[in-house]
Amino acid sequence: MPTVIGTYSTNPAQSMFVILGAVGVLLLFLIWGAASRGWEIANNQPSVLSPQSSVLSPQPTVLSPQSSAHSPQFSTPGSQQLSTSIDASSIVAPYANYVLTQGPHGSSYGHMAIDLTAGNGATILSPIDGVVTGYHVDEYKNTVLVIENEVYQITLMHGNYAVAVGDDVRQGQSVGTESNNGYTMDMNGNLCYERDCGYHTHLNV
Repeated sequence: MPTVIGTYSTNPAQSMFVILGAVGVLLLFLIWGAASRGWEIANNQPSVLSPQSSVLSPQPTVLSPQSSAHSPQFSTPGSQQLSTSIDASSIVAPYANYVLTQGPHGSSYGHMAIDLTAGNGATILSPIDGVVTGYHVDEYKNTVLVIENEVYQITLMHGNYAVAVGDDVRQGQSVGTESNNGYTMDMNGNLCYERDCGYHTHLNV
């Protein structure tokens, strides 16, 4: 039998309804998918904006005073073998160990003093906490060092001194070494100028 091809007519209103229905289903599917994804993220992922988040709230590093990064190494009196005395009335001998070679004398210098020795080159120590107020060579070629504070004026003579006027010194601090500069004598009363004798410190307080 012959094939009969018929015609098919479509109502425009029905076609529009079908299209809108398909679009609505697609939108609902997209909205459901987005909502499901948001729920999964909210329940399974850590909150980046949480105040407790380690990303946004790092704990600051606080350096203690003992931290080597911010603890400059300070030079202490102990490290320099200095006395910690802060008493202006405190006074000590200019040597750790010494021999008294002459008692009170020095009228020719205009003051009374004693002579002490610890040997050529021995370290001379400041007897007090104070300030170097004088350092010169007098008319007899004596080297003269003066250290003062509010209680004492100390005069040391004949040494090789390693401080300068204006220097602050601590009791027990090295200020030079013993020598025989200037007017010094041997045991027989002979001048030791440019001779290997007469080493001592002339001390006036």
